[in-house]
Amino acid sequence: MRRHKSSDLGDYFAFRSMITPFMIRVLYVLGSLLILGIGIYEIGNQIRRLHTSPDVAVVSLLLILPSIPIALVLFRMACEFLILFFRIHESLEAVRRNTEASTNG
Repeated sequence: MRRHKSSDLGDYFAFRSMITPFMIRVLYVLGSLLILGIGIYEIGNQIRRLHTSPDVAVVSLLLILPSIPIALVLFRMACEFLILFFRIHESLEAVRRNTEASTNG
């Protein structure tokens, strides 16, 4: 849960609050849509090519179809790797807050 205090804006300008995890999530959604869009576009191109050069189109379709989920998984893994650093940071901040709370009160 995120705390909503008046110091959130101060935390933002002091770089104690991270906005990059949110941006990574947005880029993940946009990138996934882009991967799907390009994949669907290429499938359509190869279906249209079936009339002119069926051998090339079939081979291309056989390569494109598995490459879409593979690209989505690899992109997800890259985004998770980036988020990992921010999760570690959040965990360390929680430990620091708990340590300060236990020593102060």
